[in-house]
Amino acid sequence: MTSQCDVATADGSEGMSPADCAGGREVARADTRAWLAVLSIAIGAFVMVTSELLPVGLLTDISAGLHVTNGVAGLMMMMPAAVATFAAPIALIAAGRFDRRLVLCSLMALIICSNIVAALAPSFAVVLMGRFLLGICVGGFWTYATATGQRLVPPASASKAIAIVLTGISLGTVCGVPAGALIAEYFGWRAAFATTAVLTGLVLFAQIAFLPRMPGNAEMRLSHLVAPLRYTMARIGLLVSVLIFIGQFASYTYLKAFLQQVSGLDGTLVAILLLVYGLTGVAANFIGEWATARNLKVTMVGIAVVGGLSIPAFNLLSGSAILVSALVAIWGLAFGIIPIAITVWMYKASPDQPEAGQALLVSVVQIALSSGAAIGGRIVDWYGLPATMNFGGLLMWLAAALVLLFIRSAWPTAR
Repeated sequence: MTSQCDVATADGSEGMSPADCAGGREVARADTRAWLAVLSIAIGAFVMVTSELLPVGLLTDISAGLHVTNGVAGLMMMMPAAVATFAAPIALIAAGRFDRRLVLCSLMALIICSNIVAALAPSFAVVLMGRFLLGICVGGFWTYATATGQRLVPPASASKAIAIVLTGISLGTVCGVPAGALIAEYFGWRAAFATTAVLTGLVLFAQIAFLPRMPGNAEMRLSHLVAPLRYTMARIGLLVSVLIFIGQFASYTYLKAFLQQVSGLDGTLVAILLLVYGLTGVAANFIGEWATARNLKVTMVGIAVVGGLSIPAFNLLSGSAILVSALVAIWGLAFGIIPIAITVWMYKASPDQPEAGQALLVSVVQIALSSGAAIGGRIVDWYGLPATMNFGGLLMWLAAALVLLFIRSAWPTAR
């Protein structure tokens, strides 16, 4: 097949000139490189989220291997979330000072260090040191990832770039836990951290190869960060996030322990069920996009109600492997919708400060995640695993009631 570059005539009246052809090839190469750079950020998002959630699938293995209780082992979830709470706003305020390429590559290097420390840790205290390092990465990466992704491509393609980066985050959220559990089942929990470190190293090389230099923009002041709080619906969205994420991670952090110790399921089946949870969460991304576009508030109520019913139901149906498996799938489907729903909520609730609204959301979610894991740990140690399932369900019902209370409130408009 003959291209236009092969059809240039002597007088240039037909086809493309050699200079035009060379320029076109350069543009094509630059375009390909830009999308490879976006993909490297998306995979970076995947390994970052996978690293954060990895302990959920390794909790019982680590608690047994390092001789701590399940409740204490839950601190592995609390530590990075607590650190990220402060790292996110600090990173946003300081964003104007640094080359984004250097920042993202440094964060990848820190994730590698975090996972290596955890993989080689001789004690639980050293594991927590590694999780502290990860918390810095989580806060910084959530602040920079989507904004940097859209800078790499033309403005008309910015939304596509953001969607690709968010896909990496979604896949890490739903697939990281079961993948880690499967690796731990056959090779041990340390291998799961080591594998994640190796994968992150590959991502780092890709970012070094494909990310261009990207000077920072103007700095954001503290007053910009708190501006969304003047909107009622933004405050409600943040409070709903607190209830849902505390309830989620007070129970989900100890799901593997519940399935093994209360339901009596073997390790292989538990790993498969965690994978089912992840796969239903992937499907939920598409359902969530459709549902939030039609009625965001009703979607939020529906998510919370399903969680309020399904999480405590584990206690009632724990003796049936089939019914427990169905509950895992239902729970995964419900929670898989939450990230997109609450993100859209904050965009609609703070239309004139969308970046600040998302930074606040990151901090609030990380506070709730760490608090949920810590509260769940205390409940597990004091009252047992079934109690934390009841607690998680209760907070889901409170979130549903709060949304219903403001179901008729109008969304604000940009000023």
